Amino acid sequence: MYINKTLYILAIILPSFLNSLSNLAQAETTDTVETDEAQMPMELPSIDVFGVTPLPSSGQPLEKVSANVQLARDKDITRHEAINLTDFMRRNLGSVFTNEMLANPFQPDISYRGFGASPVLGTPIGMSVYQDSVRVNESFGDVVNWDLIPKVAISSIELVPGSNPLFGLNTLGGALAVRTKSGVSHPGTRLQSYGGSFDRWNVEAEHGGSYNNVDWYFAGNVFRDGGFRQFSPSSVNQAFGKIGWENGTTDIDLTYTHANNKLTGNGVAPQSLLTTDRSAVYAHPEITSPEMDMINMTLIHNFSKNWMASGNGYYRHSSTRVFAGDIELEQEEPDEFDVQPILNSTNTRQAGHGGSFQVSYLGDLFGAENQAVIGSTFDFGHTNFSQFNQAGEVDNTRGVSAEPDENPQLRTRLKASNDYYGVFFTDTFSLESWLNFTGSVRWNRADIILQGITIDAEDGDTDPVVGKHSFTRANPAGGFTLQPLEALGLKTPLKDLTLFANYNEGFRVPTPVELTCADPEKPCALPTNFVADPPLKPIVSRTYEAGLRGKFDKSLDWNLAFYRTDLSDDIHFINATGTFTRGFFKNVGDTRREGVEAGLKGHTEKLNWCTNFS
Repeated sequence: MYINKTLYILAIILPSFLNSLSNLAQAETTDTVETDEAQMPMELPSIDVFGVTPLPSSGQPLEKVSANVQLARDKDITRHEAINLTDFMRRNLGSVFTNEMLANPFQPDISYRGFGASPVLGTPIGMSVYQDSVRVNESFGDVVNWDLIPKVAISSIELVPGSNPLFGLNTLGGALAVRTKSGVSHPGTRLQSYGGSFDRWNVEAEHGGSYNNVDWYFAGNVFRDGGFRQFSPSSVNQAFGKIGWENGTTDIDLTYTHANNKLTGNGVAPQSLLTTDRSAVYAHPEITSPEMDMINMTLIHNFSKNWMASGNGYYRHSSTRVFAGDIELEQEEPDEFDVQPILNSTNTRQAGHGGSFQVSYLGDLFGAENQAVIGSTFDFGHTNFSQFNQAGEVDNTRGVSAEPDENPQLRTRLKASNDYYGVFFTDTFSLESWLNFTGSVRWNRADIILQGITIDAEDGDTDPVVGKHSFTRANPAGGFTLQPLEALGLKTPLKDLTLFANYNEGFRVPTPVELTCADPEKPCALPTNFVADPPLKPIVSRTYEAGLRGKFDKSLDWNLAFYRTDLSDDIHFINATGTFTRGFFKNVGDTRREGVEAGLKGHTEKLNWCTNFS
């Protein structure tokens, strides 16, 4: 039924969409379609260009980008030997920090300019993440499962700061766009393996090639880690494949991504226990088992020198099982706690599908260079969530196991659906070669439907969890870049000096997790017991940014930026009085993130280095 909805929309929109494009293109073309490097399919990167939107386009050169964007290519990721994408980001990208809340290197919390992208349900998410134009923030809580992104298959990443509305919902503080390799851009075969202490080893393999108009690329990764703490093994299994067809005007790619992982992240331990044994864990097991399959088809077509269209359609299915042995403390008296060993298990099954399309016009306007993009997106997400708990007992290793006579008890069953729609427009106008203006706007609509039950652990009462919520908003953005040395015709050792400034607005709607845990009178225990869904207001972000960048020579780049992001109706989790584990989500009012960031990076034939300050 869900796939049929997507096909139905595509069947209505695409024929008229492509027909109108053909009519526009006929006015631009002769018998032979003109193409140049800017309009060729984006398989062979040459100079650094930055994506205007998550979908492939001709992109913008750095001198026209009015923000402190950061770009890294696969050779940078390979050279640094990071174990995964987030490890590379932590080492190399400015204003990026990590915190392993789940005590596993494949499940970190990423913080960028004070905004998070985490795999933990209930954490405030402020970044959107894309893989080949597909938004991979999970539909249930907007969380990001970093272990599902195959590092071996990454061709480039772009970190876009601020509340850029073109990257859609949840882009409060930034967006990350991941592009994958193809057989044209990465031909040949590579095999890498390493091993080390704590039973850690890894094998990566990739192969790409092409024949006539057909190209292919396949990659896989197997990672094993015994963990430096007791009872902490993890395994990561990733596979990626892409088959493409392209000629001088058209590029079609079909990609498949698979991951099947088992990650252990035992929680914090008391200092008194660690004094005796640094590898000790307080309670175990703590196992997260995510599995994901994603199919995505992308199409790029140049109708003429000035007209380009691109679009994609995808289906993504994931299943995440969590099995946790916990030792809970129930406060009975002011200084007395009752120890309760318990086994908690959750199963979250999510299916997402949708697509996007856009048209780019690169012709001159009023005799000046101009690039305009108009497009639309639609994403549908469906979640089935269930949670059980079971009374347990503790052994001499503090491992929690089920009591023989106890059966798992259902505590929560919830179905949620998210329908997201967006329409956007952006235009970059070059008044002079050294002065560029950009204006953008995006309209979003989000419909969220909730249906389920929750069962109270103490009295067995069943409460319905139902709700229907809709949110709409249009978000604007504007900015400019100026090259003063070029404007004045000055020759100095300082190269490509660019001043930039921008203002943009973003939008995040409350997630199903937040909407089902928003009643102060009935606090819930994340990410399990949901009881009520009073309405929450959406978060609106407003970002101001200004800075400058340049080069001292071809091998030494620098940048400096100042930013401030104000959030209206920010949402946070508030702990309920007298408990460590229960609480509720609430609009807490206005919050602010502001700061300064500076970077310096250089390279020689054999040495690459960088330093960042935030």
